[in-house]
Amino acid sequence: NGDSYHGGALSAGVLYNAGTTTDLTADAEIIVGPFGTNGGNKVYTVSYEFGAGSQSASQVTYSSSAEVRLYRKIGSTETHIATLNASGSVSSYYDSEFNAWVNSESFGGSTTYTDNDPSTSPFTLRAELHSRSVYHNLTVSLQKITVTSTEE
Repeated sequence: NGDSYHGGALSAGVLYNAGTTTDLTADAEIIVGPFGTNGGNKVYTVSYEFGAGSQSASQVTYSSSAEVRLYRKIGSTETHIATLNASGSVSSYYDSEFNAWVNSESFGGSTTYTDNDPSTSPFTLRAELHSRSVYHNLTVSLQKITVTSTEE
């Protein structure tokens, strides 16, 4: 029937790996792997979410930002491959019941990177919060960094 296999490697299906951290600190990071690859193109996604809030005697205005860097490590070599820049601002409204300004800060974003490296060596992804500028008097309630890798 013409169907035959004469050596080499066979692989099928999608390889998917992911990880998330909810560390609220300004130096949060997530490491995913090491995991295997068939040497095909891989699509990495890194996303970031931030949320904070407080009450104050006066209205708050502030522009917020964060930079998350994505690194790929093959063997002992780690390479910076993508950067996510996210920005937002503090929104405030006056609550007469509590005689205070209610301030909230919520922002995030995501970016993707296509990796054409044909290596079949196991690799690791690491995303780090490289910098974060947020209003200092707010209570951080949410911070999430997620990394995914998909190889078809």
